[in-house]
Amino acid sequence: MGQLKVEGNLVAGPVSATDTFPAAVFTAPFATAQNPKGFQVATGILTRRLQSPLAFLALPELGGSAAVTRGTFHYMRSDSPVDVRLTTDDGSGGNVVAVVPLQGLSLREYPDNKYLKLIEVMGTGTLEYFVCGQQ
Repeated sequence: MGQLKVEGNLVAGPVSATDTFPAAVFTAPFATAQNPKGFQVATGILTRRLQSPLAFLALPELGGSAAVTRGTFHYMRSDSPVDVRLTTDDGSGGNVVAVVPLQGLSLREYPDNKYLKLIEVMGTGTLEYFVCGQQ
């Protein structure tokens, strides 16, 4: 069994002390719902060069007979704009599919009964990613 711990803060506010808008600084700590979050299986942190501007390609480390079949957390970082298609369980064995644009960082948690089944990516660039879960 492994454990995942997310640490850090999101800090937003004026560029310099002399700026008047926004007037306040906002700080929110980063943490998973359970911090640290335990897991049984994980992909490891992987990097993939994407060359698929017109079609979605599945990341083979998730789903089917891959190392992770039920993801409860994913991290992704892209150096260029890509579209990410996420397939999750609907809680009853069916699928929910969402396509989201990504450029930069994405951290996402999933409930145990609505786990991540599949990640597909369309675009050109470099993608770094990690998925973990109980199966």
